[in-house]
Amino acid sequence: MEQQNSDQSHQLNNEGNKFMQSGQFESAIEKFKAALQLSPLNASSYKNIGDCLSNLGNNKEALEHYIHSFELNQNIEALIGAGNMFLEFGSYHEVILLYKTFLAKQPDNKVIKQRLETIENRHNGTSAPTAHITNDLESNDVTTNEEHKTKANIYNSLPDFNPATSSTTNDDVSSVKKTTGLRISLPNTTERSCTQQPQSDKEQKPQLPASIIIPVYNQVELTKLCLEYLVRSYKQYAFEVIIIDNGSTDKTEHYLNTLPKAIKIIRNDSNLGFARACNQGAAAAEGKYLVFLNNDTIPQEGWIDELITTAESDSSTGVVSGKLLFPNGKIQHAGVAFHVSRLPYHLYMDKNGNEPYVNKQREFNAVTGACLLIKKTLFTSLGTFDEHFENGLEDIDLCLKVKEQGKKIVYNPKCQLLHFASRSSGRQSKMDQNRKLFQERWGTKIIPDDFKYLLEDNMELGADPDTGEFFYLDRSTLEADVQPMLQEANVLSGQGNIQKCYELCCKAVNKYPYHIESLKQLYKWASHLREEDNIELSQNRLQLLNIPLHE
Repeated sequence: MEQQNSDQSHQLNNEGNKFMQSGQFESAIEKFKAALQLSPLNASSYKNIGDCLSNLGNNKEALEHYIHSFELNQNIEALIGAGNMFLEFGSYHEVILLYKTFLAKQPDNKVIKQRLETIENRHNGTSAPTAHITNDLESNDVTTNEEHKTKANIYNSLPDFNPATSSTTNDDVSSVKKTTGLRISLPNTTERSCTQQPQSDKEQKPQLPASIIIPVYNQVELTKLCLEYLVRSYKQYAFEVIIIDNGSTDKTEHYLNTLPKAIKIIRNDSNLGFARACNQGAAAAEGKYLVFLNNDTIPQEGWIDELITTAESDSSTGVVSGKLLFPNGKIQHAGVAFHVSRLPYHLYMDKNGNEPYVNKQREFNAVTGACLLIKKTLFTSLGTFDEHFENGLEDIDLCLKVKEQGKKIVYNPKCQLLHFASRSSGRQSKMDQNRKLFQERWGTKIIPDDFKYLLEDNMELGADPDTGEFFYLDRSTLEADVQPMLQEANVLSGQGNIQKCYELCCKAVNKYPYHIESLKQLYKWASHLREEDNIELSQNRLQLLNIPLHE
């Protein structure tokens, strides 16, 4: 099927080229777009559409396609086209910086050297001093200044522009930058230490806002889907992509070999697990923020911008995550809460993704590692992911370490992704071992917190007495269910049947672990019967809820 799509895409591109050569640009665009449906990462198709749009005078839309084309496959003609467009705009400062940035990566390119020299000689009186241009891009912080963000990221990605066929004003340049957004940056593929000092001020480059780190093990079709949506999902911030192949045995290796060189690939001979793979990716990352992303996710538009904006808006924020939905639109992740068992769980899993209580930004003590942003310096200072955890709870362990540093863990529902959830084989095989390690490390430190969110949302958590599975319901529905049990318990107590009364209270609390009146009644009758375990249980839960034992 993959070869068939490739052949059909090639044929459609050939047909489009014939239309383009005969001046039938709109017909050509239809063919190239059809080719992209079959091969979404085909750089030639994007460039060809850009050529057609440019000839039709649709320069802004053409610019978007040229940028995308260059990011997928660096092309010297694309770079020259970009320079020519800036010259048409009269933006000499920008074309000079564009070429200098490229030459910093490929210093022996004679064509660009010659063009740069010609432009600098011709426009020497209007070009800004090199030191000024360099200093404008030196900051390691992701600034909130819109113009600075646009310049820094466009130059990092060296976009592919086509010469304009009609006059364009400087206002159009600004508009185009805002329209196209910021694309995947093309970092130097030679790995280097992020602590390495530049030899001179001229060599300093702005730090990438983010590095997206994707560990993979088989499931090549999911990886393809993730990357195809990833390249379409950006709006504002540039990023690099790092993929760690954990010894995949399907067609993953072949697929990764077809990706643009801008994407960093790390290969392991065997499956080293989620934590180890993520740590490898983090070591190779050049971004200010690390974004750990599962390959079984489909990022939605603007997702990474929401993560970074949230982190940048408050220096006390340590980790940010978003709303993950199952393909049926139900919640997979909307924050991680801690149950009375002191174990973490996904709050509101399987509830409708449109419910108001999963669509408000708020803090948690932990979030999922399937989509998790953290500043690289913080991640390194905490010792990275603990590799003693094997494909489970390493993300929660990291979050609790972040909380110990006084940092916030923030859930932002505007960051949205679809999640197929734990599709890699063997994902749950070590869960008992992981839980034991987690309890040994955090069991005495964890304070159950799910009740806080439930109270805030006017919701209650229930548990099926037969299966133990959780379910959610609003408080009015809960009262209709639990009140008959408590009323029967009162009748039994009046009849002197304390044991039966006590058993009904136990049943109510087992089903609704945070129902205040049930807990009060349980404490009362457990004390009467000297049932120490349930005295302690009801007492502890009432204290969590800030409810006095005696009123």
